[in-house]
Amino acid sequence: MNRSYLNNTIKALAEAKGYNFHDSESQHFAEQIKGYPTIVLEPPKFIEMEGRRHGKISYSIRLHAMEEGAKLTADARNVAYAGLETDLIEILMQLSKEKLIICVESLQISCSNAQLTPHCEVAATATAKITTMF
Repeated sequence: MNRSYLNNTIKALAEAKGYNFHDSESQHFAEQIKGYPTIVLEPPKFIEMEGRRHGKISYSIRLHAMEEGAKLTADARNVAYAGLETDLIEILMQLSKEKLIICVESLQISCSNAQLTPHCEVAATATAKITTMF
């Protein structure tokens, strides 16, 4: 239940910011992405659980935000990276306010010129530990 809630909540937050949403492993990005801007959530990794009937489950997530970038100048790419970074921060800050989410910790965001697909996109990747309650 927590994994589904986490996926559905991130999907709703991404779509509210105007992103297409996909949940997929990285080797399938090129097949699934049909338009930009896009956010892709890799399958959350179960880290730990506390409690039996009531407690906490922690997940490690990797979230990729992408925009079309084939014809962007270096300056335009930097602006796009800044926008993607801001959007990822806002999505994860909003996620921390959702009802079953206890906290979002250890947030790291990296922007790279290495492409995740053959579409020449600009991409920013966020990793974080998400603690949920059950």
